[in-house]
Amino acid sequence: MNERDIRLLFDAGHWSDASVTFVAEDNAWQVYLNVTDKQEQAVLTLKSGSPRHFKTSDTAINWCHEIGFKKISVHLSPSLTSINMNKSLQVVLIEDNSADIELIVRAFQNLDTTISVLVFQNGVEALNFLHAKEKYKYRSANELPSIILLDLKLPMLNGHEVLKAIRSNKTTAHIPVIVLSTSTEESDVSLSYDLGSNSYINKPIAYEEFSNTIQEIATYWLDYNTNY
Repeated sequence: MNERDIRLLFDAGHWSDASVTFVAEDNAWQVYLNVTDKQEQAVLTLKSGSPRHFKTSDTAINWCHEIGFKKISVHLSPSLTSINMNKSLQVVLIEDNSADIELIVRAFQNLDTTISVLVFQNGVEALNFLHAKEKYKYRSANELPSIILLDLKLPMLNGHEVLKAIRSNKTTAHIPVIVLSTSTEESDVSLSYDLGSNSYINKPIAYEEFSNTIQEIATYWLDYNTNY
C-alpha cells in the first residue's frame, strides 16, 4: 500500500501500529502496518506496488513518526521472528548468536503461535527498548514483556550489565529474567543470581533438547507463573 493511501487510512483511524522489520533477503528495512482490531497487515510500497526499502531502521522509524504513529516496533526478518504485532508482546530475547535466535524463536512458535518474540542482538538496544529511550522513546514504557531471555556474552554490554540495569530500573525490576548461556562457570552462575536472575539455564547442544528446554521455559513462565 503506497504512502498516500496509508496517510488517508491513518487519518481515518484504520491503523493500530507500525513495525519496522529487517528483511535479510533484501538487505533492507520495510514498514508493516497493522489494522485496528483485526488480524490484518499491510506493507508500505512504492507507487509501482513493490515494497519500499529503507537503508537503516532509523529512516524507517522517522517515516512512521512523520505519519503519526505512536506505537512502533522494530524486528528482524519476519521469516526469523514470525512476529505479528497484533499479538501481545510476551518474550524479549537478548541474544547475538543467529543460530540460537532461530532455534529459540522456532521453539516458541512450535509451542504456541500466539507467542510473540522480540529479538535484540546487543544489550544497549535491548535496554533502550525496555526503558523507552533513544529510537524507542515514543513507545509506552509500561508495555512490558512477560519474560526476558538473556545471554551473557553480548556486544556493547554483557549480560550481567544488562541484568543489573534491568533490576535497577523500577519499571523493569520485576520482569522475570532467565539467563540462557553456554557458560558453566560458577562465577557466572552466582553473579547472575546475585544480580537478580530468576533462573540460570545452560544452553543444550542438541536441537531436540534445546527445543524441549525452551518449551519448558515457556510452559512455566508464561502459563504457570504469576508475575508481580
